[in-house]
Amino acid sequence: MIHKTFSRSNISKGFSLVELMISIALGLLVVGATLSIFSTNKQAYRTTENLGRVQEGARIGFELIGNDVRESGGTQCSRGIDVVSILTPSAPMASGDFWSDWNNTVRGIDNTGPNGSDTLQLKSGSADMFHVNGHDSTAATIDINSTQNHNLVAGDIAIICDYREGAIFQVTNVAGDAISHSAGGLNTISNLGINGANYNFADHATLSRVNATEWFVAANGRGGNSLFRNTLRNASMGAPEEIAEGVNNMQITYLLDDGADYVTSAFVVPLARWDDVIAVRIAIVFESQDAIGTGGARLQRPAIQTFNLRNRTP
Repeated sequence: MIHKTFSRSNISKGFSLVELMISIALGLLVVGATLSIFSTNKQAYRTTENLGRVQEGARIGFELIGNDVRESGGTQCSRGIDVVSILTPSAPMASGDFWSDWNNTVRGIDNTGPNGSDTLQLKSGSADMFHVNGHDSTAATIDINSTQNHNLVAGDIAIICDYREGAIFQVTNVAGDAISHSAGGLNTISNLGINGANYNFADHATLSRVNATEWFVAANGRGGNSLFRNTLRNASMGAPEEIAEGVNNMQITYLLDDGADYVTSAFVVPLARWDDVIAVRIAIVFESQDAIGTGGARLQRPAIQTFNLRNRTP
């Protein structure tokens, strides 16, 4: 029978110091490579997410502001007829109720927001129209077709049109299908005719609310700026709605019907030619939420779109 013997040195032999150092070094390399890949993937995800937000903000912002621009000045009234307003006129910016001045359905104001951003004010007739069954100008009452279930309320700003003329007024009272436009409130008079004349709108006339929107850039309370829209509700502008975050700047220029180039509002105002604007060009600089650009800066992406005013396009 053969017995094998083992020396104590063979039994207790382990890794040498060199082998341990090599193992640790290799382990650190693997961990470092893993962390590097994780960091790269995380940065790529942040970049993709931020760019996605910028693109989505640009898509939503331009889609909504474009709809308002295209509809600006548009009403159910036929082209070429006179539209009178019996509303109390108001300074466009001083009091904030620019919507009461129907003479300029598109208007811009330069350098009103952060980084010299511009403001755009737009007015039009609502797409929801109600048919008129009868109008008694002496009683200052318009009867709406009862089958339409209108949702007009006292204080609404409305426009009525038939084939001869149109008028803008404030609804002073609503009793079922009877809409009143008596003197008082914002109405300077009760008559809806040209130069204050007594005028009965025909039975086939249509009535709708007046839309008024104001677009501007302002601080969003989260350390950045956003694109906001303010909309006319009843007889006052409601709380601003945040449409797109990360908006660094908005510049607006205008094309006149006889112009070759787009100009700023500073050019249009002295000439009093807002009614001659046929297109609006909007340039917005969108900014990423996170600082993912070179040198730890936020990414900025400029975008420009041009919109024609449909009611003024030949």
